[in-house]
Amino acid sequence: MTNTRSFFYASLLVAALLTAGCFQVGSDKTVLQLDNGNGKSISLTKDDLTKFRRSAIVAANKEGETSRYEGVEMVEVLRTAGVPFGDELRREKMTSYVVVESADGYKVSFTLAELDPDFSDKKVILATTRDGNALDEDEGPLRLIVPDETNRQARWVRSVAKVTVKSGD
Repeated sequence: MTNTRSFFYASLLVAALLTAGCFQVGSDKTVLQLDNGNGKSISLTKDDLTKFRRSAIVAANKEGETSRYEGVEMVEVLRTAGVPFGDELRREKMTSYVVVESADGYKVSFTLAELDPDFSDKKVILATTRDGNALDEDEGPLRLIVPDETNRQARWVRSVAKVTVKSGD
């Protein structure tokens, strides 16, 4: 009787977690919500992210341990949503910024110019792997890596879930 009751309660817990969306089933589940600030919002899955050109960087964490991260450059993801870069990034658009939010609500920001290769050498990626392995549950499925920010890595966001472009006006 005790085993039956335990199984029943465990089944209820799993059903509740699945209903709440706490488990990801398959690769068709949205891993990133992207809002371009002009009314266009897109959802990207793991499969969608594999279609982007891959980029790799080697970066040291705050303890000095070096890892090779691979993923998609943030600028490429933003271009998909119609965010202006290059010659289109001028005048009032220069006040626009990006807010990157983790699954637990932690947020950081970047100016668009900071991410634009025409303005900066900064290479920011949404990593999907570390040292050739998928990111673990604490880091992934997406982690924002900012390689030139090594002493204080407050913008190395774990479990990135949402990216929103906002106007500074």
